[in-house]
Amino acid sequence: MKLNENREIWINRVKDFRASNLTQKAWCEKNSVKVSALRYWLRNRDEPSSIDSGNSYSPGFEFATVSISRDFSPAIVLEIN
Repeated sequence: MKLNENREIWINRVKDFRASNLTQKAWCEKNSVKVSALRYWLRNRDEPSSIDSGNSYSPGFEFATVSISRDFSPAIVLEIN
């Protein structure tokens, strides 16, 4: 199987998985696919927009701003905006 053919198959599989509302394990059992293979393609970043252009989720990292106040207490408060 050619690389482009394999990519197209997996793009369709990922779309099907996301539309199924099944867990990764359940979807893989139903479709005779290894969970590790599905996970690879779910995080494949070569062409994230081609896998699911309707999804606003963008895998990656985002830095958080941290500020330390001189007035501190023994409790830790974490706010995520």
